[in-house]
Formats: sequence, C-alpha cells, structure tokens
Amino acid sequence: MKKDGFTLIELIVTLAILGLILAVAAPNYLGVSAATENHACAHQRTLIKKALREQMAQQPTADPKILLEKILANEDGIYLNDQPSCPSGGTYHIIELANGEYGVACSLHGAPEGAIAFNGYHYDFSDGNVKDLSDIATIGYGSFDYNTETGKFVSNYGAAFIPYEKSDHYKLTTTADLSADSRGYGIFLETSLNDSNKDSGSIIQFDPGLGTMIAMRTRNDGKESWKSERINIGNYIEDAKTKENIESNWWKSEHTMSLEVETIDENTKGVKVYIDDIAIFNEDEYSYTINSNPEENTYTGFRTWSGDVEFSSLTYENLD
Repeated sequence: MKKDGFTLIELIVTLAILGLILAVAAPNYLGVSAATENHACAHQRTLIKKALREQMAQQPTADPKILLEKILANEDGIYLNDQPSCPSGGTYHIIELANGEYGVACSLHGAPEGAIAFNGYHYDFSDGNVKDLSDIATIGYGSFDYNTETGKFVSNYGAAFIPYEKSDHYKLTTTADLSADSRGYGIFLETSLNDSNKDSGSIIQFDPGLGTMIAMRTRNDGKESWKSERINIGNYIEDAKTKENIESNWWKSEHTMSLEVETIDENTKGVKVYIDDIAIFNEDEYSYTINSNPEENTYTGFRTWSGDVEFSSLTYENLD
C-alpha cells in the first residue's frame, strides 16, 4: 500500500541535505559576487586611467591631478558616458604613484600597482559617490546640503557623525571654508553615540567667536562642557596675529585642519593640531590630551552652529 507524504525522519534527512548544499554553495556564491564587483570596480578605474591619458595627450601642459579631479567629477558627462563609481559603494580618491604619476584608489577595493602606501580612507565630497552624506554618516541633527557648484557639503546648524577605526595612532584631516557670518565648526574625536544619537567624547573647535583661539571641550550625551582648553594660534601662525585679523578675519578663508591622535595610556590620548601643515603645540608637545573612548564603535565628523561652513573632504589615516 502506498503511503502519503513523508515521515518525520525523511523530512529531517531532506532538510539536512539541503542545509549541506547551502553551506557549500553560499560561500562560493558570495565569493563569485565579490570577485565580480572587484572586477567591475577595476574596470571603472581602467576607464578613468584611459580618459586621463587621452586628456593629457590633448593637453600636454595641463596638471594631471587637476585633470583627474575633473574626470572623477565628470560634470555634464564630458569625459565618460557615466559617473565613475564603485558598484559596491566604495569611494574613489586620487593617490600618488611611485613613478610620480597619479592614479585612483577605491576605499573598498584598494589601490593600483605602484601606489604609495596609504592605510586609511579619504572622502572627497566632490565625488558623486558621497554626495549624500547620509550614506556614510549619522546625522545627529540639522542638515548638510550639497553645493553642486563647489562640490562641497554645506552646514549651517548641524552635526554629522562619521565612523572611523579605533587605533593607537591616527590622523584626521578636513578642509573647511567659512562664510562671512560663520561662527565656526568643530571636529569630533573619540566619540560614541547612544540610542538617541547623542554623542559623548571630545571636540576641537575652530571658532571665530574666540578670535584666534582654538578650543577643546568634552561632550556627554550631546551636551558640551562650558569649560574649554584654549590655544592662541597667533603664537604659531604669523598671518593669524596681524592687526587686521585680530577679530578672527583669518578664519574667513579656506584652511586645512589635521588632528593627529596618539595613545598615551589606556585612558588617555594626546592630540597634535596642525593648521595648513603648521604645528599648533603647547609646552608639553601635545596640543591637547583627551579621554580615550572605551566603546567599540567610534566616530568623528563635524558640528556647526551658525553661518555656513563648506567641507571639502575628510581623510582618516591609520599611523600604526
């Protein structure tokens, strides 16, 4: 007599076989998918390299780095049919090669052969892959608008938290341009977020309201300590202490800020501040000392409070 359906043992055996097949097939599928995306990204960068060579042939006296920046922006589709982008969501940035030429690296798929080593990642906000800051950041409050003419993110009142790797020694660099009515901006350090995206950590502020001072403050659950440690940059940068800049007019132009952070002990890190590559040191070598954040996920990012600030880029470099 023919039985209907399957016994419990038969079902268990069948499910076990299916599970075994999936266990073998899934890694292979994922590996093939990753390899395909890697190949597609490499092809994109080959097209960019070819476009650069064609432009250099037509403009032999042009600056190759500037040409490469234009190719990556690809405004109006002048250089390529489509906007060059990584299929996996990586960001492209320009790097220097050992032979003195320039190339394009991907934050996910690495750099071409002959690249000068760079251990970190670079967000160029003129790159179409990161025009929407929410792709890489947690917006704590306010908004960050994209200026299509300048290729920069603009914030008037807001906070954006960008994840970065924990390290014993690293450097964060950004380039910012303040409008005439801007009251400044801050860069978060050793920051963690609670469930409501309220931040705790440290912030270093470049604030025209303080004249030619920069200030470091601690933050806890989105609130800032009224106490600050201040350094007068006029003691280190000649242009910043001239009479016409005494009311902080020096800030009202584009400047590059770098924060080099280094572990002192398990609870403390030292911070060296550079403005336009000029070291802003105190007597103890470090510009500031801050508390290390024990949380697993740490963030950097920007905070603004009045008047437009335009951010061109953010670079994280692991110096370990």
